[in-house]
Amino acid sequence: MNLLVFLVFFSTFDTSAMVKVDDNSDFVDLKIDINHKGETKEGLQIVQLKVVPSQPVSIDLSKEDALFKDSHKISKISSEELKKNVTFTEAEEGYDIEVLSKVGILQLPLQLKNKNNGEVSFYDINLAIKKEKAEVGSFSEEELHLDDEKSEPPKQSNLDLEDKKAWGKILFGVGYNYLRFNQNTTTPYNSLLTYESFDGPGFYIGLLKTINNHWDMSAEIKNAIGSTSSGQGASVRQGNYQWITSSIEGIYKSEPFKMPLKMINSDYQFQWTTRFGFQYHIVPFLVRETNQLVNLETNELTFLTVGGGLQWHRPESLWSYETYFRVQYNVKTGSGFNISNPFSFDGSVGFSREITKKWSIGGFWYGQFQTFSVDGIQDSVSGNTVEGSISLFYSNLEVREIYSF
Repeated sequence: MNLLVFLVFFSTFDTSAMVKVDDNSDFVDLKIDINHKGETKEGLQIVQLKVVPSQPVSIDLSKEDALFKDSHKISKISSEELKKNVTFTEAEEGYDIEVLSKVGILQLPLQLKNKNNGEVSFYDINLAIKKEKAEVGSFSEEELHLDDEKSEPPKQSNLDLEDKKAWGKILFGVGYNYLRFNQNTTTPYNSLLTYESFDGPGFYIGLLKTINNHWDMSAEIKNAIGSTSSGQGASVRQGNYQWITSSIEGIYKSEPFKMPLKMINSDYQFQWTTRFGFQYHIVPFLVRETNQLVNLETNELTFLTVGGGLQWHRPESLWSYETYFRVQYNVKTGSGFNISNPFSFDGSVGFSREITKKWSIGGFWYGQFQTFSVDGIQDSVSGNTVEGSISLFYSNLEVREIYSF
């Protein structure tokens, strides 16, 4: 049975679409309420549709390409690209549809399937979208004020969530850290030295390269400052030290989604992240020079890292949030000692707020823990090699400035 579909427009917030099944059957009314909810930090307009059918039907995007018109040209958007910016949620009454779009006229291709007999029909809704309002129907370019933005024609016609003009971000951080350093020696002598400190400032520099909607590359370097003191049966020649960590990794981001939990605001959009890469550490350890004197030295450790996390924000908000957790597997050790039975991980949680289009400021917590057995440390007193274990932990709070370019 072929379905004849047409739209009847009443007003901006009370618009109906009627679907005629055949000459001997009743019309299926689609009542459409439309609301402009604001703008994302990437400059996309947020449009929410409430669609209530008079008969039991399911509504989804069709597989047809969508058409988008701005002041420069008419272009096509593939169904795959469109899905990234259109969210369907079946409500108690009808469907809630959220659309993220640039300013212009979007022809939204929908598929309607009758739940009783399986009949399928297709129709388009024309959404005229500007920065202050949205309507089902059409606007002239003069009404949309599109000519105000004619300085450069857009290079892409899709509705990507990410701003494609942004190459990436540079992050600068400064903060204070708690650091605990423990070295337990069992052979050829018994010794347990533990040092705790709260010091700063520690520094952080990061570079985030945006590849596309799903992939980022990240490079970071940070330091944690610690100190030791004489006592515990030994004098320390050099009391201050740094635990330096640098990393490079790829980050995969899932499709945006909404949490199906009533306790979480439905306006928030979430993305799962998967992280994998390498970390390079310069860590401290103690070497005995005499029975009462030890010296601080450093060794290099390289780890393979794998982990995951979550990013979320409200499209119309200036605030963003993220958290992640990674486990680390040692793949290379420097000449200072050999390690075995390593167990290490790190994690972070933080937030940022956009100050201008280019600058953001945020607060972040980062924690790192490592423990492993060691051997091969040269002991100048006995002439033998030392065996034991080392554990390191630091917890860092810092403020970051973020520059997008």
